[in-house]
Amino acid sequence: MGNYDIPAKYLFNKAFKVKVMDIPKITKQTIELGTRYSPEFICTPFKYTLGTLIEVLDKGANVIIQVGGGCKYGYYSELQEQILKDLGYNFTFINFVEQGQKNIKRIYRELKKIDPKFNIFKALYYFPIAAKMVKYMDKVDDYIRENIGFEVEKDSFIKLQKEMLESFKKSKTHIDLYLRYKYYFRKIKKNKNK
Repeated sequence: MGNYDIPAKYLFNKAFKVKVMDIPKITKQTIELGTRYSPEFICTPFKYTLGTLIEVLDKGANVIIQVGGGCKYGYYSELQEQILKDLGYNFTFINFVEQGQKNIKRIYRELKKIDPKFNIFKALYYFPIAAKMVKYMDKVDDYIRENIGFEVEKDSFIKLQKEMLESFKKSKTHIDLYLRYKYYFRKIKKNKNK
């Protein structure tokens, strides 16, 4: 899952009146759960996500939202939902991307199920901020991957990245988010050994 739960939680906390659970870290148990209930020749990311879904349902989640990706991930939901229902879990499964396609009207209807008082204008305000957050996170991740061997102090990049992500949670506007990103990105770059 990486850190993408941060912009997702940001958006849902700002646009909805719902409680968003923390996603547990992937552990050996997560992988074992996912593997036990997955089809034999399915890919490893499927097993990781299925194991994570089982863990959050065991912790009391009653709504699961899947935002598909550009690969097979966009097709996981139907099979994972069926596996979880066969295991006896009772929950609402909302998939924003079905068969690789997005349908804005259907997504809106699904969001109204989560929160009947859902305000589309609030969501339209915060969605671009959350999307920009993802873009900034990816830029920092790319920089760190390319330069981690050159950091002045061991683990300084990761420490600063964590601080940046915590800071992102407090963003109120595009400009606020941008200034937080620039501040931390400059600090990370300064920690690179020449």
